[in-house]
Amino acid sequence: MVTRRELSDGDAPELIPYRTMKAQHSHLGGGVFVAEGDKVVHRLIDSRLGLRSVLAPPAEADALEARLQAAGRTADLFVAPRSVLEGFTGFPIYQGILALGEVPRPGSVGDLLSGPGDRKSTRLNSSHSSVSRMPS
Repeated sequence: MVTRRELSDGDAPELIPYRTMKAQHSHLGGGVFVAEGDKVVHRLIDSRLGLRSVLAPPAEADALEARLQAAGRTADLFVAPRSVLEGFTGFPIYQGILALGEVPRPGSVGDLLSGPGDRKSTRLNSSHSSVSRMPS
């Protein structure tokens, strides 16, 4: 489900990660990251990564809302004037689209080996594998 909110400025508390997007280290410590640009945000929407929200100007909002719904995403869609987004990025933007994604948690060895496809098709059989410790 997509929850759409029209905003006139960047003061909403939910936009704090966007306002502080240049502080990526603190975001990563909080388990989130800011994606910037239409191609990057579209890839995030289409990925299996967690997605908390998308921030876009009015001209991009309808298409983004449709894409989020088609992907079955549950996220907030914040719609704000382009000037608000440019205030966050610090430079003029063409297709000002930002998104707040979730840093993935470390997976199991089986998840890493299965790759981006179906995780059920490739599993590491722990009974046939061994882990040895390197000598100190």
